[in-house]
Amino acid sequence: MKVIIEFFYRIFRRISDWLKGILVRWQYPAVHSFSPHYAYTGSVVEIEGSHFGPLREDNEVTIGGVPARVIEAGPTRLKVISAFETLTGKIKVKVGGREGSSGHDFTVKAYPSPGDGEDGPPILLQGDGFPVSGDVPPTGNMRILVCLVNPTDRVPANPTNARNTVVTAWNNVSTFYNQVSYGTLTAQIDVFNNWHTLSGNFNDYVDTGIDNLRQDVLSRIMAEAAKHGQDEGWNLNNYQMIACVVNLNGTFIRAWGGSSTNNFRYDPLSINITTTNAINELWIQESANWGRCAHETGHNIVAAPPGLIVNDDFAEQTLGEDIYASDLIDPSVASAQDFDMMGNHDSHPMFTAYHMEKTGWYDSTNIKDITWDRNPTSHEYEIVAHGTVQDTIANRYHLLKIKVGAGLFYYVEVRQRPGVAAEYIYDTQIPVSAGDGGVVVTKVMTDMVNNNQQMRFISLLHDNHVLRLNDTAEDIARTLKITVVNDNVSARPLVCRVRVEWAQNISDTPDGQFDLRVEPWDSNFQTPDIWIDRDPFGVFDKPNDSQGRPQGNGDKPRPQEINKYYTRIHNDGTIAVNNVKVTFYAISPPGVGDNGNWSPIRTETISSINNNSFEDIFTNWVPVLGKHTCLKVFVSRQAGEISGGNNSAQENVFDFEAPAASVPQPVYIPLAVRNPSNERRIVHVAIRGVKAGYVVQFPHEWVWLDPLEEKHFEVTVVPHLDYPVYAALPKRFKQESNDYASRIRVTGYLARSYHKEIAVTGFPGSKLERIGGIFANVKPKKKVEIRLDQENRQKEQFRVTLSGHIVPKMAGQSIRVNLYSPLFSSMVQTTSTDGGGFFKTAFDLRSVFEALLKKGKVTDYEDFIKRANLTARAFVFDAAEAAEAESNTVSVVL
Repeated sequence: MKVIIEFFYRIFRRISDWLKGILVRWQYPAVHSFSPHYAYTGSVVEIEGSHFGPLREDNEVTIGGVPARVIEAGPTRLKVISAFETLTGKIKVKVGGREGSSGHDFTVKAYPSPGDGEDGPPILLQGDGFPVSGDVPPTGNMRILVCLVNPTDRVPANPTNARNTVVTAWNNVSTFYNQVSYGTLTAQIDVFNNWHTLSGNFNDYVDTGIDNLRQDVLSRIMAEAAKHGQDEGWNLNNYQMIACVVNLNGTFIRAWGGSSTNNFRYDPLSINITTTNAINELWIQESANWGRCAHETGHNIVAAPPGLIVNDDFAEQTLGEDIYASDLIDPSVASAQDFDMMGNHDSHPMFTAYHMEKTGWYDSTNIKDITWDRNPTSHEYEIVAHGTVQDTIANRYHLLKIKVGAGLFYYVEVRQRPGVAAEYIYDTQIPVSAGDGGVVVTKVMTDMVNNNQQMRFISLLHDNHVLRLNDTAEDIARTLKITVVNDNVSARPLVCRVRVEWAQNISDTPDGQFDLRVEPWDSNFQTPDIWIDRDPFGVFDKPNDSQGRPQGNGDKPRPQEINKYYTRIHNDGTIAVNNVKVTFYAISPPGVGDNGNWSPIRTETISSINNNSFEDIFTNWVPVLGKHTCLKVFVSRQAGEISGGNNSAQENVFDFEAPAASVPQPVYIPLAVRNPSNERRIVHVAIRGVKAGYVVQFPHEWVWLDPLEEKHFEVTVVPHLDYPVYAALPKRFKQESNDYASRIRVTGYLARSYHKEIAVTGFPGSKLERIGGIFANVKPKKKVEIRLDQENRQKEQFRVTLSGHIVPKMAGQSIRVNLYSPLFSSMVQTTSTDGGGFFKTAFDLRSVFEALLKKGKVTDYEDFIKRANLTARAFVFDAAEAAEAESNTVSVVL
């Protein structure tokens, strides 16, 4: 009988919806108002009126005669995104051939002028494939398109000679990376055939006060360059990086680099180019030294070390910043700048050992790892310089890595100037005390390097020259000494023998016996050391990693319930640490940048963490609403700790399901853009990872912010295909995975400039430095209805059996069934559907009854039955294909 009633109910609903649709077709739509009245093209516009179609596809909307994309629909309200081609004019809505128009015009806001302090125009991206990383991988073929452009008043006097100068510089960049990577990274450089004139003049683009291009014209210049590239016949999808060379007839600018985009837009010239993959960006002048070009290119490589790939992207390191002496109160702390391309680049040094390890350019057999401890140690090693080919002799290494703790490492390497044959173009001017080379020992701090922190994460452990025979580098607090015992085991490439030793006579309270740490976030803005566990506890939506931590966020947090908010705290060192205080924080909405506006939830204490071990700890978290929230943990620093800069981590990743319908409804992701600086700054925003079948809109390409200010926006993600099409997309684009979710990354960039000159290089370059972001895993799912029933009463006294089904039927969909009672906490069972969409689960109440009986809450079984007042409800939750849904409530009879 129930099945028959449900059948006729569904028929009634379909007839009712059909009749409503017929009625709508006979009525004229009317536009009463809209907001905003004045906006950039590509903006979200809300329209109020009457007699609109109930479905998105029922409504045709134009603004100024140009079609707009409908993203939400209802009888009295529409939400649309205006096209980039939108013109000032009336808003018109057509439903079933009948049209209504607004009483006044929508006005298109002019593209912001340079230096006017306006927030940028919207970002609007439509995916047309399965995108991959925007960072330049450190191995393989790196394709760079060098664009030649000039302002209207800076046309090259001799275009051919000017182009040849640029070609020579970038050929040296290609040679440099080929040599330092032992051929594992080949740079294929394509240069425009001709110079192309931009739409503005010198003053439109250059801020002479900072000797650089204006930040708010960078996207304009790149868009024009991309358009000229297309006109010359270059396929932008073939490149990992675009280097925009701006001819200024010798006027110096610092250069910008470090950002990426896959949308090149400039409205006044109707430029709107979207590439499949994010492309890294670089802006530089025509007469820049090739070292500066290689340095800025390096910013795009050092952020993408091998072996840390997550969801088709390279995990970002916290150490991809410059190591200049510029702008430091004590410039001597940047002592390694003459030995690293990320430092004094115009003197053409190679990279220091840390970067050489992270890029993977040394075979693992040529890296020797040592861990400092309290035991007496003395050992000698032979270290060979980076020559023309990688070393193959046993028991020789290109670098020695000494791990003191997760926050501190020492690297030992040998560096050598090229010989008379000029075998290579790097290290031509490295400081030497004698001969042509020697040993270099660098100290590397793996803390988070903030914009105003007066330190450099790579520095020398000795004076600014190579070490020769009997020279030493020491860490006195740890009685660690590195001595050159032979500085000429072999002459070319130079081989040196070093002794590494530390003594056992350490006092009871030395510096650096331990280091508390939490793993920092990666390029998906997540850390493996933070996760959520919701009821049923210990069972996660995501699989565990190799260290037993649930991947991603673990579970989706459930509002109005206790969720366990977990973190893992590591102790690297030689002693146990007691009374470790951990504070859990949350902030909503998630965002880019950190202005310190975090709210503490609770501080918990770990009684002890053994040396070289870890402890997991949690606090209860009851989110009030189903808002997506950033989470952060901070470990209180203790006296004697090696480093406090790695004592915190942030989790900024959440899954979003597109609301279910034939064409899935849009997802709105709240996002705050925050200024971490104490001065007014501009934050650039970039979006990556937009797959085919999705459109993504964000209100501004850049945002001006006062000191520590934050502004709140929404990222709008619009799935625009019928649900069944998404399942076919991976096969269409030849993807091995069947996952059609769009992994969307919103990243913020803050400019980092330097004001003081350094030797040889002059003014350092500038960088657009990543300050954080969010990762949204958006996936359309199929709309289902779920029904729950109690099976016929069982003979077993304490057993409750519940069953149900979903429509349409789908197998393998996760179902959660909750059993409620005023006498005890809710009980939860998880199960899944079979091939017919049916599921079944059972609850055993014996232990609950016995506990209540023992506490005197019930007198006997009959009293329990009378007072239990059991109800049950089923949920589709975190299913593979079915969208979240809630069943009817069942009154359970015992």
